[in-house]
Amino acid sequence: MRHSFRRSLILALGALLLPVAASAQVLTFATRFTGEVPAADEKLFREALASEAAALWKGNAKNEAATAALLGSGATCAEASCAAAAGAAVPASAAISARVNDEAEIFDFTVSVFSAVDGKLLVAEKGECTFCNMQEAATAFRATAKTALGKVGTLPTATVGKIVAPAPVVAVVTPPPAPTPVSPVVAAPAPKPAAPVVAAPAPKPAAPAVAAPAPTPKPAPVVAAPAPVAAAPAAELERLDAWMKGDKKVTIAATPAAASVQINGQMIGTGTAAIQAAPQKLEVTVAAPGYTTYTERLELLSAAPGLDLRIALASESAGGVDLQTRQFRRSAGWVSTSLGLIGAITGAALLARDGEPNCAGPASQCAEIYDLGGAGGMLTALGGIAFGTGVTLLFTTPAEP
Repeated sequence: MRHSFRRSLILALGALLLPVAASAQVLTFATRFTGEVPAADEKLFREALASEAAALWKGNAKNEAATAALLGSGATCAEASCAAAAGAAVPASAAISARVNDEAEIFDFTVSVFSAVDGKLLVAEKGECTFCNMQEAATAFRATAKTALGKVGTLPTATVGKIVAPAPVVAVVTPPPAPTPVSPVVAAPAPKPAAPVVAAPAPKPAAPAVAAPAPTPKPAPVVAAPAPVAAAPAAELERLDAWMKGDKKVTIAATPAAASVQINGQMIGTGTAAIQAAPQKLEVTVAAPGYTTYTERLELLSAAPGLDLRIALASESAGGVDLQTRQFRRSAGWVSTSLGLIGAITGAALLARDGEPNCAGPASQCAEIYDLGGAGGMLTALGGIAFGTGVTLLFTTPAEP
């Protein structure tokens, strides 16, 4: 009877476990959003990734909700360690994760596929969409996901999944032996007919025999053994963003030294700051109290070794005159001063010739004389005005900080 009960229970558990072990799955982990992607629009990108995975792997690809149902909190992890831990928990071949970043309508994406067997990165595909709305960005993201998933090729052999393997044998074997120790206790009343022997049963009360079932708790450690497997994703939430970072060095030296330096809205330091970045579009902002904020958009090219910027902020105490205005006023001052000087000298020369004869003989014998007074006076006046204006511009333009 016990053997029949045990066999039936094992067969029933085996029937429950067979579908799990037989279906290899591709798990979709959480898509991470950074920058300015509104929460209401995140669904566009999640659906795009799930749709491409479902089209390629049919019913074997799980979306984020299905992965969360299988793994619980571990489904929010998007690193290689989580892919390996997920493969240890459920039968799976691969795990997909994605990152979407938006900075001032400049989108960049990364779609990654990890092996669920050992966590190895199989594919990492990057894409971008410049000055796009959310619909255009979601379409570009779908194209990036399709390219990434198409590069996976043959999936690794699916893992077996270890959470359910040890559990069946433990709970079934121990209940039947529990009644077995009771049979020796029933035989103990045999000495009762002899009144003097009543004291003898006292040591025999099979109290030790009843304690014999104590081995029953031994399966408890076996049942608890799978617990670390379920907890593995939470214990290994180490970010694996190194492969998304590039080896291009961006150095920014700002004046004054207390100026804050931001790249794509992220504070990276004060005064002189440097980061390592992948080829991408960058928005550099330098700001300091009492100075005019400087903002510039740049592109870090893959063929370039990096960027080295020197930025001097204009002081607001100098009348809010920025660098370009100072340069223009100084240039205009020098030009106006030079032209005014030339005009004044020319006008003075004309005035000096005014009234002189235009022939080589004496004035009394010359029919015509030079009439240069009007032109000379005008040039002299205009030259004086231009000269004064130029000098004023030169002396009133604030010096560079």
